[in-house]
Amino acid sequence: MEPPLAAQVERGEATVPMWAKDGIFVPTAHPNRQLRIHLPDELTLAPAAWTPDGGGVYGSPDVDYAVKRLTGGGVDVTITRKTVFSASTIPFGIKLPAGTHLRQGDNVVLVETDATPGQPATVIGTFSIPAAHDTHQAPLTVTPTLGPGFPPGQSNLTIDLGPANIFAFPVTLTLAYRASDIPTTGAPMPNWAGLPEGSPSIAAVADGSVQCPGGTNDYRSPDGRAADFTAGCATHQQCLTTTPHQTSVTACHNTLLAHLSVACTATFGQTGPDYDACTRAAEGVVATAKTTITGPTE
Repeated sequence: MEPPLAAQVERGEATVPMWAKDGIFVPTAHPNRQLRIHLPDELTLAPAAWTPDGGGVYGSPDVDYAVKRLTGGGVDVTITRKTVFSASTIPFGIKLPAGTHLRQGDNVVLVETDATPGQPATVIGTFSIPAAHDTHQAPLTVTPTLGPGFPPGQSNLTIDLGPANIFAFPVTLTLAYRASDIPTTGAPMPNWAGLPEGSPSIAAVADGSVQCPGGTNDYRSPDGRAADFTAGCATHQQCLTTTPHQTSVTACHNTLLAHLSVACTATFGQTGPDYDACTRAAEGVVATAKTTITGPTE
C-alpha cells in the first residue's frame, strides 16, 4: 500500500499518482481549495507510465489516458480510444471541495463557489469541452453532461462521443483543466481549431508598460499567428497586489497559467503542435513567476 497523499494544504501544482484510483489532485483559483479528478474505470487501469514532464499514462486494452501536468496547476488529459469496442460514454469523477459545484457554461464546464447572501458564485476552475478527432483528423461531436457520481458526494462530468467511422480508429479526445477565475477556456465552439494561418493577434495590445515574467510577452507561430500574453500578465500583476488579504501568491501564479492558456486556445485551438508550443511558452512565463515572485508586490 502506498502512503496517503498529503493532507489538504494550498496546492501549487497538480499531483499525478501511481495508481489512478488515488485521483489526480489539482488546485483551484481559491487558496486552500483543491479538487480531485478520477478517470473512468480507474480500477482497471495499469499503473502510471511516467512521462518526462511529471505526468503519466494509464493504459488498458481499449483506452489509454495520458495526463500531462502543466506548470501552474493545470492538466491536459488525452483520451485515446484504441478500438471500436471501447465505450463512447466517458464519465470523469470530480470530487469537489465543500461549498462548490459544477455548472455548464458557454462551451466550458465551470467549478464555482456556492452563492451566499451578499456573495455571488465565483469561478475557481474550468474544464474544457473536449475536442475529439478520429485518426484522419475528422472532428467528432462531443456532448458533456453533469450529474451525481459514485461514491456519493462525487460529481460526474460525462463525455458522450458522437458516431465514429469504425475504420478511423484510434479516436482521441483532449480535456483541459485550469485553476481559472474566468468563465472561458478561449474556445468559442467545440472542436475549435484556431484562427486561420497568418491571422494577427486577437488580443488587445498593451501600451508597452506590461512585461511578463522573463520577458516573454507572446507566442508567435511560424505561420504568423500570435497569442498575446500581456493582458494575462497585467491581470497577474493586479492579483499580486491583493495578496495576502484577498488571495495568495500561489493562486495568482496559477490563474496566470489559466489566462495565458485562454490566449493560446483562442489563437491556436485546443490541440495540435501550435497549441502545445504556445502552452509550453505560457508554462515558461509561469515558471519564471514562481521562482522570482515569491511574495506580495506593492
